[in-house]
Amino acid sequence: MIRSSAVFHSLPQINAAVMALIDPNGDVQVVRIKDRISYPLDSGYRDVLLNLKVVGYDLVMELQLHLKDVIALKKGGHRIYGESLPEGTHPTIRVARCVHST
Repeated sequence: MIRSSAVFHSLPQINAAVMALIDPNGDVQVVRIKDRISYPLDSGYRDVLLNLKVVGYDLVMELQLHLKDVIALKKGGHRIYGESLPEGTHPTIRVARCVHST
């Protein structure tokens, strides 16, 4: 999987990016959206996670949209998340189970 991040200064900027990506006339297909701005992690970490496909290609990509003021929590959030997993659980599998489409 290919992963990438984009950092924004405001919620309206994130919203504009999401709206551009879900344009049905565009070359990008949104496979899944996980809204952790409206539903933040217990640590307070917030982002929008999108799984995307470029039309004509089978590869699914992950794009995280971050708020500049929250990005500093990312490292701590991943540490807390990893510590909360049951022993032997792989984080990717856990994330896949809790994702919901909107």
